[in-house]
Amino acid sequence: MKRLNLLAVVLFLGTATMAQNHSTIQLTKGKNYQIMSTATTESKTNYQGQNMETKIDVKTVYNMEVADVANGQYKVNNTLKSVKMSMNQMGMDLKYDSDDSADASSPLAEGFSSILNKTKSLTLDNGGNVVKDVATAKDAQESAVMEQLAGSGFGTEEALVALPVNVKAGDTWTTTTGDTTGTLRVTHYTVKSVENNVVNLDYTGEAKTSVSMESQGMQVQTKTSGTFSGNAVVEKSTGIVQSSRSIAKATGNIEAMGMEMPTETNVTTETTVKEL
Repeated sequence: MKRLNLLAVVLFLGTATMAQNHSTIQLTKGKNYQIMSTATTESKTNYQGQNMETKIDVKTVYNMEVADVANGQYKVNNTLKSVKMSMNQMGMDLKYDSDDSADASSPLAEGFSSILNKTKSLTLDNGGNVVKDVATAKDAQESAVMEQLAGSGFGTEEALVALPVNVKAGDTWTTTTGDTTGTLRVTHYTVKSVENNVVNLDYTGEAKTSVSMESQGMQVQTKTSGTFSGNAVVEKSTGIVQSSRSIAKATGNIEAMGMEMPTETNVTTETTVKEL
């Protein structure tokens, strides 16, 4: 139960750092991108007076194809190509490498089996936000991992930042995404510089999440709130993130079997995107 829950928190914090705004992105049909992200998570959960400390390192690679552009919306096909993860929890080490066939039976492999190397088709609006549909909602119910990946647009939130028209140095704006029944994020952007086709911006924000999932036959409720900050280098003409680095911190409670366990988590995330 604890491992799946921690993984969900990691995925949430890793994507919460790149909440979208209501300006525009400009993608071109037929373009393909590779999204590479690394996240280092250190967490501590108090269980019956004992602190359980966990460290998780995750590396993911997505391929994103712009399949169609029509009516102010974008159809993108995202495929999670590889996952490398190492976890240390209470002195026990676990590792998983999706490229290593010997790891197919790893306890961590189960959480990714329904998404790895399977293409997910999503519709994005002009702000880079995922337009929810029946298929996306169904995906989110398949597993704890799928719920978090669906909520992040299967990697799209790490790759896109919608910029204001005629963006310039000194511009600031605030956006709100999500809702109180899942993940609610408020992001404050400040443009540091605009040179040629490159926008360099800083952002800070607040995030709250309330996630309910089933793990090993038990219902687990996780409620956290926290802050995040970072920097992103964005291609002005498209909104594609060339590189970003962020730090997120959250505290809250995990509720299971009638018990409430305080938890705190720190996540450092780095993302690069390149055109294929």
